[in-house]
Amino acid sequence: MHKLLQEYLTAVSTHLSGMPVSRREEELREMRVHLRDAVAADVERGVSEEDAVRNTLSQFGASEVVASEAMSAWRRERAKSQRTFWTVVVGYLTSGYLLDLLPLLLGALANGHIAAVVPSSAHAARMAVWGVANSLVIVAVLSAMFPRQAVSGLATAMAIKMLLFATFLVIISLTLAHQRQEISLSSYILMGVTMVCGYALQLLVAWLVSRVRLSLAGRSSRAHG
Repeated sequence: MHKLLQEYLTAVSTHLSGMPVSRREEELREMRVHLRDAVAADVERGVSEEDAVRNTLSQFGASEVVASEAMSAWRRERAKSQRTFWTVVVGYLTSGYLLDLLPLLLGALANGHIAAVVPSSAHAARMAVWGVANSLVIVAVLSAMFPRQAVSGLATAMAIKMLLFATFLVIISLTLAHQRQEISLSSYILMGVTMVCGYALQLLVAWLVSRVRLSLAGRSSRAHG
């Protein structure tokens, strides 16, 4: 590469120091390709390489201006990515809890009272099936809507739910211990293992749906391109 082009890219890279390394390298790689193509096009028209390089750099603009535009674009993308991330987190938590409460509310409307805190085995089984089904639906919908942030956002939301669940179990355990009632650790362990396995399944579904969604989006963009 011509010395002036390399110096220009080095200057741009310096102004992009606040950008992640991978993104900065991607920006510089694209700029390098555009610069080379522009110089090659001028040379093919009979312009000397030196003049072609100077013309290209003049058209591209000052390195600090180009870097500033790239930084602004990156900041906008990062802000949008963060909003999407928290949309996934809040969407999973709120919709999940609301759907978990739906059977209780329907039961209250039908029976005139809220079901007992400790449900029967049959009712608990139905609640478990309902919880798994609605969680998978929520995960699939969020992954299809926000494929780039689905897995990380859902993993964060699941970690929050596990923390809340662990806090709830600690409170229940302390309450039972204070009342000198027997504490079944095996039940708690089983509940924890079931929760982890369920979340692992949901993350797998999220990964698969997001990969398919991104693949379809890529094919669509190439077809229109």
